[in-house]
Amino acid sequence: MEAHTTTLSTRLYIHLNLNPYTKNRFIISTTDMGSRMPDHYLLLSIMPIEFEFTVPDAIEIIGTQVEQLRAQKQQIAMQTETRLAELEDKIQQLLCLDHTPEDVHHIPF
Repeated sequence: MEAHTTTLSTRLYIHLNLNPYTKNRFIISTTDMGSRMPDHYLLLSIMPIEFEFTVPDAIEIIGTQVEQLRAQKQQIAMQTETRLAELEDKIQQLLCLDHTPEDVHHIPF
């Protein structure tokens, strides 16, 4: 199947981040953040843009989805291993506790 291109168009909203301590004060977004958060962003300009986009075929889309799902699977496995290790540490700490009563006359220093 031949790849074909299509023209996509959108608007870019250029804002000024009103926080003077922010390193990058100019923000480009596809939504008007100034109308939603006027205390944080000032809308400076709206720029309509058009660009050519090569439409991927179905097999490329499926391949990309599979890659993303495998990445999610790996991330979940890593998070699970970390959490299991934390739980095992807590179990071992509880098993190591000494429950023998202390001598009331014992001075710990």
